[in-house]
Amino acid sequence: MDDVTLNGLLRDLASPDPVTRDEKAYSQLARAIMARELTTAQRSEAARVARELLQHREIQARTFGPLILAVLVDVGDWDDAWFAETRDWYVAETDLRGYDDELGWLHAVAHGSDFFGEAAVAGRVPGDEVLDVLVERCVTATPLVWQDQEEIRVAHAAAHALSDPRLAPHVAVGWLERVESELEALKPGPPPPWSTNTLHMLHALHVALGHEILHDGEPVTIRHGDRVRARVAATIQPTQPWFWRTR
Repeated sequence: MDDVTLNGLLRDLASPDPVTRDEKAYSQLARAIMARELTTAQRSEAARVARELLQHREIQARTFGPLILAVLVDVGDWDDAWFAETRDWYVAETDLRGYDDELGWLHAVAHGSDFFGEAAVAGRVPGDEVLDVLVERCVTATPLVWQDQEEIRVAHAAAHALSDPRLAPHVAVGWLERVESELEALKPGPPPPWSTNTLHMLHALHVALGHEILHDGEPVTIRHGDRVRARVAATIQPTQPWFWRTR
């Protein structure tokens, strides 16, 4: 890919037109990166632009930065700053819309999760650090109940984090302590959106841990999977004691 074409596609990642941004710019860039059609210098430029997008004033631009970084991680590129900068954006982002009728896919929660999942499965970041970021996103107050399968993307990233072979048994379940503490502090009344989002994510993770977790279509080994699955169930159960109990 020549530099003029690359720069045009990188510019279009911020476009408010979903066809230009998603179907053209992102799709073509992702294919080119995965096909190793970009030089080292061109991939560095793509990473630079993606990092700048995290600070963009418009939501459709901010949410596409992590997707480009995720693809770069998948082909072996990495910079520790990517994790820190994406984490800071991810936990602070307030516009959590999934699909917008005018802007198309925004999907901040899902796109950020994709990056963290790739970072974890590539071994670039310790699994427990990724889990802490995902929990922070889940329990942060929001007026929006996720409705475009964000909880599944978060659960997928969490599963990838749990594939870290360095995880000790107590660390593999330790991230759930924060979730349990936040859920226990809920007051009677309608559940806040963050708690609904968190429980939906835990349900998705619990189901998946009973089967094969995939990355790029291939199974990955989950560390202490049975232990984590049991602890996830124990975290969910107090929110619905009239329905079921752990064995």
